[in-house]
Amino acid sequence: MKKKWKHKTWKEKKKTFRIGAVVCIIFLGLSFIQTPKYEEEDLTFVTVVLTGKPKFKKRVSTKGSTSYWLVLPTKSINYDVTGIDYKYLKSYRFRSDIRKGDQLKFGVVDDKVFCISKNNVDYMQFAKAQFHKQQNQLFIRWLSSCALFLSVIPLVFKEKPKLKYNDGSYHDISFGTIFILGTIICFIIILIIIGPKFLSGSEFA
Repeated sequence: MKKKWKHKTWKEKKKTFRIGAVVCIIFLGLSFIQTPKYEEEDLTFVTVVLTGKPKFKKRVSTKGSTSYWLVLPTKSINYDVTGIDYKYLKSYRFRSDIRKGDQLKFGVVDDKVFCISKNNVDYMQFAKAQFHKQQNQLFIRWLSSCALFLSVIPLVFKEKPKLKYNDGSYHDISFGTIFILGTIICFIIILIIIGPKFLSGSEFA
């Protein structure tokens, strides 16, 4: 049976904060390698002919989250539009204009498509997608950094610190409450600065 937080020893509480610090470091590190942001010069531009109808895919995970992506079949490879970039696909116009046999120009990295054009008409909002990724990464980095700072503070103290009041009594400093409230406040402040629309990294339908 798990101990309640207030019944844990200082050593046990520090272990929890140490684990929390490691988790924050992992999230901080992942923000630099997941969903990379590209510049236009990072893309390779290729001209392709669609060998099949573009396929809009949908997957529902066991946790209930839904992801969407687009598969673009060509003779050599199936290209994909996924993640945040999928959000900035001009879906309605794309569905109306693009057919099997069309010649398209793609801006790609490996098999991932970040720009699509036909007859000089753009079907993806590349700059907006990359800005969204940048803001999303900043949100994760700032929140992870705040949580990391709040996790590290208790680790500085070898013994459980106490506050002395004017009447001579001592009271424990509730680092658990400080962590929770501090993280919530940081979340709200960062959300206001970054903007709620950039919080999500999942795909819209």
